[in-house]
Amino acid sequence: MNMNRKELAKQLQAPPAPKPDETRLKQTFETAALILEQTRRGELAQRSSGWSFFLRQLHFIGWKVWLSHIALLLAALLLAVRVPPGAFADRWQLLAVLSTVSPLLALTGMRLLARSYACRMAELEMSTLYSLERLFLSRLCLFAIADVVGISGLAGCLSLAWGQQLSHLLLYLFTPFTVAAAGCLWLFNRPRIRDKGSACSFFTALLLTVQLAGAFRSPAGGGLNELLYGGGSAPGAWLCVLLLSGITAFAQLHRMLRGFRRAEGAKAL
Repeated sequence: MNMNRKELAKQLQAPPAPKPDETRLKQTFETAALILEQTRRGELAQRSSGWSFFLRQLHFIGWKVWLSHIALLLAALLLAVRVPPGAFADRWQLLAVLSTVSPLLALTGMRLLARSYACRMAELEMSTLYSLERLFLSRLCLFAIADVVGISGLAGCLSLAWGQQLSHLLLYLFTPFTVAAAGCLWLFNRPRIRDKGSACSFFTALLLTVQLAGAFRSPAGGGLNELLYGGGSAPGAWLCVLLLSGITAFAQLHRMLRGFRRAEGAKAL
């Protein structure tokens, strides 16, 4: 019986599979590559470029965020104008208080950028027409441009009102801004921190505490305010902090964008 089964299996054995046609196989690969290239070009053509893309991001950010930026700058400017003229030290004390607007501006933008992490929206944004890297960079550039223009305008108004050097005012206002930005970007790259927005708020609160402490000046002279703003070597120290924080912010941003590219590459696979 077993022999009959073996003979029957041999009789019913399928004929050998034909050899693949190398010419048709090559044509199939070329056609698939052409379709893929045409699809990519079509997606790139659909994507907005230049001002159209930035206008869409402005709409996405929302008017409340921009209103908060304007309100912070106007509040600092009104405070500087309404304070009566005083001694040179009083101006530096006031500047220590006014400089708190810089990290607050950075925090406003960083908290909006942290929504993708807090609300777990990164995966959803990765599935959109635009890359997550481009979306993050566009929003970050919009905030950076707005904040640089706003802080520069505030420094210019203070320079005209107080008669101080514009370069020193720019240095004292932009240094807290870059420190806040570098710290928030560093927190963004910490995977163990779930709530990025709250972490950035806590870091900014610590920075504001240091800035407000820098306004202290004893009645007899001296104090932290004179050490930070009145010394001859103070601008050099501030410049070093500005450069170090700027380098740190750039390094952390580069690391974050590299993580975006790696995540999107893994998703594509």
